[in-house]
Order: sequence, then C-alpha cells, then structure tokens
Amino acid sequence: MLTHKQLRATALGNEDVRAEFEKLSNEYALLDEFLKARADQGLTQAGARQGSCRLIYAARG
Repeated sequence: MLTHKQLRATALGNEDVRAEFEKLSNEYALLDEFLKARADQGLTQAGARQGSCRLIYAARG
C-alpha cells in the first residue's frame, strides 16, 4: 500500500492529473486557509462541525 506522499507523487507524475490538479490550485489554497484558521483557533474537525450545527439550528429559529 502506498503512503499519501507516494500516491501523490505517482499521480502528479501523470501530465493529465497534474494539469487538473493545477486547475484546482486556487480551491486548494482556500481550503488551506480555512484549515489554518481553524487550527489557529484550536478547533478540531469535530468542534468545527458542532459549531456549524449550532449555526444551522440558530438560523432555523
């Protein structure tokens, strides 16, 4: 079984895959910003999900 790093290197070695990956680079950069902000606030994925649920329920009134 390949590690994530090995799989990524293998996949990005394919020109077609690399081209599609590069088309999405802005989206990946945005996701990285969200993840960094969440980490800077000390939030976990579970904590972020709970906060989202509270916002949804509050919006429903």
